[in-house]
Amino acid sequence: MIDLADGTILKQLKVSDKVGNALTDLAVLRNATTGEIEKVYFGDYYGALWRVLGDRIGRTDASAPLADGDTLSDTTSGGTLPCDLLYKPTDYATTSVPDDPDYPVVAQPRIAKGVSNNEYWVYFGSGDYDEYDASYPYQSFFGLKDKLSTAVPYEFSDLTNMTFSTGSNSAGDSWYIQLGQNADSSLGQANIDFINNTSTGATTAKNRNERVMKRAEVYGGFVFFTTYEPLDTPCGGGKSRFYAVDYRSGAFQSNLFLNLEDSSGNSLNDVRSVELETGGVPSQPMIMEGQSGSGTAVASGVTTSSSGGIEKVELNPQAFSTALDILLWREKR
Repeated sequence: MIDLADGTILKQLKVSDKVGNALTDLAVLRNATTGEIEKVYFGDYYGALWRVLGDRIGRTDASAPLADGDTLSDTTSGGTLPCDLLYKPTDYATTSVPDDPDYPVVAQPRIAKGVSNNEYWVYFGSGDYDEYDASYPYQSFFGLKDKLSTAVPYEFSDLTNMTFSTGSNSAGDSWYIQLGQNADSSLGQANIDFINNTSTGATTAKNRNERVMKRAEVYGGFVFFTTYEPLDTPCGGGKSRFYAVDYRSGAFQSNLFLNLEDSSGNSLNDVRSVELETGGVPSQPMIMEGQSGSGTAVASGVTTSSSGGIEKVELNPQAFSTALDILLWREKR
């Protein structure tokens, strides 16, 4: 913590004793009325998602303030201290270098407001920029409802599995989507992942190397995120995908994606993701909503890639919730 006025270091905190535990950028939840920091979120290279309460880092009169040089708590310490972890991977206690962590988090988390007071959601994915690996651990994208309690962090087994079309989460519990998985028709799973800008209804074939490397975006009741899957060829680039799911349930939304057709010319209505035509690592998605030249409402998701390409995914603005999270605006006179 640094004083903006003169650059004085006010406090330094240690995250963990794990060697090489690089952190993501911080995502900060600030009180709009008082300006005080309420919570600070960040991920680490060992797959954890940290959530530090503002009074722990900024107030000396808090019940359990952190002093300069203190280490964050990754456990409840017998109930005497708040736990500063919101999500703790199953292997967190045993993973260490020189072994590579299985589920690194490298992109900044995204915070969103829920439907009720004090309901906040945090979105992040796992995976790192690395070459193809035939035994790469299956990575995931997470939607976590922030607990008001600081007693026990989420673990993987606590989350609702929304990987396939058969997943159900009407209660809006915390969820995950395991990446790299293809639908299994024998289990009643409809394939909801297609290739962009085609009229063949072709589905996108995935493998276990799919991973999340950029920050997600939330808008209109949906969370949007991109993934990257390196190919098994030197200098071969990879596949990039654009996802959109309901921000509370993790389920796909019918009629959200536009201009995707099957081989008979029928619109594909049940779509969760599209494989982009541009190769390379995709950027964080940008969501645009406005009017066409004729005054018709339009919306799209836009990404750029490390190969220099720009790609647009057509979206249905009528599917957006009225509770919009304004990302960027411009006044026209």
